[in-house]
Amino acid sequence: MTGILLVSGRFSFSWRMAGLVPDRGVGNGLQQRDHPHRRVQHHRQETSEVCPDLPASCCFASSCSSAGSPGGTAGGVKTTTFAVAVGELARLVRGHASLHLRDCRIPRDIVERCTATVVMSLIWVAVSIFALSVTHPHLDAADVTFECFSAFGTVGLSRGITADFNAFGKLVLIASMFAGRVGLLTLVLTLAGRSRPRHYELPEGRIPLG
Repeated sequence: MTGILLVSGRFSFSWRMAGLVPDRGVGNGLQQRDHPHRRVQHHRQETSEVCPDLPASCCFASSCSSAGSPGGTAGGVKTTTFAVAVGELARLVRGHASLHLRDCRIPRDIVERCTATVVMSLIWVAVSIFALSVTHPHLDAADVTFECFSAFGTVGLSRGITADFNAFGKLVLIASMFAGRVGLLTLVLTLAGRSRPRHYELPEGRIPLG
């Protein structure tokens, strides 16, 4: 999954740069993006060179927010969680009864937790972007989007606008970093407290979808 994220992200940036910079093809973009990528790891202010517009910022930041593996220090959605969620989507499309990954069947409770984590993470980041955009209308949408994704994934990169946020904006980023590092589902379950068993079941209902 990490390899897929790296390859897809690299190709996406090369494709974007081929369209943004005249006389530069995708092949040249693949060769010439190494230098800014290396610089971005050491100089946060140069992130704008790699992410010049909103689509590039979303691509870069979302990739960073789902590129950490279990046991590591990265926040956001873990690679295994993302892989299970994508596999569950493929299972629904194919009409299989259960999810199989790497010659084993994934238990239903793990699938539900992974799917819930991805959905909750997207909602959290979307609400963060909306809150910061409303309270800071003078900031660029690409910068705000990048900051929210970077905070949730504890990436450590910034577009250089962190100092421009007011107290509310900084609290939003702090909460995003904490939730992304601890795990959003873990945080919600902890705040919800001990679950109460339900000793009854309602009749099954059919809800129209699509």
